[in-house]
Amino acid sequence: MKETDAIFENLTEVHRREARSEGTLRLSCDAKAPVLIGPFSRGGKSRRGTRGADHDFRPWGKLTPFGIFLPDQKELNLYFTASKVTSDFIADRLEQWWQENRQRYPRIRKLLLDLDNGPENHSRRSQFIYRLVHWAQATQLTLELVYYPPYHSKYNPIERCWGGAGGLLEWGAARERGGGAGLRREHDLCREASARGSRERDVRQWRAPE
Repeated sequence: MKETDAIFENLTEVHRREARSEGTLRLSCDAKAPVLIGPFSRGGKSRRGTRGADHDFRPWGKLTPFGIFLPDQKELNLYFTASKVTSDFIADRLEQWWQENRQRYPRIRKLLLDLDNGPENHSRRSQFIYRLVHWAQATQLTLELVYYPPYHSKYNPIERCWGGAGGLLEWGAARERGGGAGLRREHDLCREASARGSRERDVRQWRAPE
């Protein structure tokens, strides 16, 4: 379609323009479907002899992953929630990521966000835009939202990370259940503001050990 081609041409031009700017940092963001956690058998083989259940009965839990990927730095940050990913959750994670990493990027004055057209973060989602405006005002950052065409989110760079991240999540959860070191886990109690009030939720951030 001509409209789709025009959007991709604009994407290419924006990425080329901002790649030449030392004050811009590109982030690719997306969430995936909830993942059941448990010793489920996938029919594969393990070098360590790990055994999986032959039937998927009751999972240990269910987590929904959200990722922030830096294409130029090849750096992936994963966050997990036991409930639904919302506009406030995405905004909270972006703010958290910047708070933890801004000292690494002292010259950055602009964040370029690669996004799909999901219901939680599209440009007509008033709560999402409202949160980003307040964040930009508080930090004096310039935020530019770059959207991929509908049904073409697979071209968002973070989509290339989900295959490996799925295995990482299953391995880390199994190690946690078994009492091993596994992934370095950080528990953060975050507050999500919503129209019905504020409620606390448990957010898990997992990163591969260095």
